[in-house]
Amino acid sequence: MDQDPTVEGLLQRVQQLEVRYEIHDRGEGREKRTPLSREIELEPLPCRFTTPNIPQYNEDGDPYDHLDAFNVLMELQTSSSLVKCRVFPATLGNIPRTWLRSLRPRNICSWEECQRKFIGQYRSLRWQLASTCHLATMFQQPNESLKDYIERFKHEVNTVDDPSDESTLTAISARLRKDRKLYESIYKSPIRDLDEFYERAANEDMIFSTKKGDEDFGRPNPIRTPNKFRNKDKSCAYHDEVGHNTSECQALKDAIEDLIRRGRFHDYVV
Repeated sequence: MDQDPTVEGLLQRVQQLEVRYEIHDRGEGREKRTPLSREIELEPLPCRFTTPNIPQYNEDGDPYDHLDAFNVLMELQTSSSLVKCRVFPATLGNIPRTWLRSLRPRNICSWEECQRKFIGQYRSLRWQLASTCHLATMFQQPNESLKDYIERFKHEVNTVDDPSDESTLTAISARLRKDRKLYESIYKSPIRDLDEFYERAANEDMIFSTKKGDEDFGRPNPIRTPNKFRNKDKSCAYHDEVGHNTSECQALKDAIEDLIRRGRFHDYVV
């Protein structure tokens, strides 16, 4: 009985693949041991593909950081999870590669599974973030400018495990130098959120406090609102009067904008 042409074609294809896999696995006359599936090994690389230029992982860093860097650079060239699996071993050092080869052969069939095994092996090396209590150790130093203190504080916030805006605001404001206008301003008129803190810091201390003695800054016209109608809980360092906060002072904002146009605040303008 003649064999169906379709079945015959499929059998020939199977035979071709078997030969191909046999040659691929034997390599230079020896059996190749790899945990990657045959599908991954035979996945073609994109045209002009280059291996991500990141340091090889040698059990000397956070495995999550290594995966993040790898994924970011791979996404620039391909979205194929099979290609990621095929390329990933090239980003490992000798010891991690030895560990990878020790896994059960042909047992990794997806990028998700490859990542899980890698993290499972090196999870203990993950860099541990500090608790929110760490921010309580931050203080503005006697000779430290407000600008430098805020930059240093922001850097430390990045080392803390999921700090809330509320806890960050409490810590950064409570550790200001007590002899500065900003500290006095905050406790006379409490700040609602971090955005307001940074805005008030910029208006009240970083610019005004460093330039208020400059003759170019000038003195504002007196506040015209009668005293009996002013808010006694608010004070303006620019006018040196009660009635509104420095961060709300339109006269100060106008003066600052004028000096910016004249190039006086180039250190504060990005």
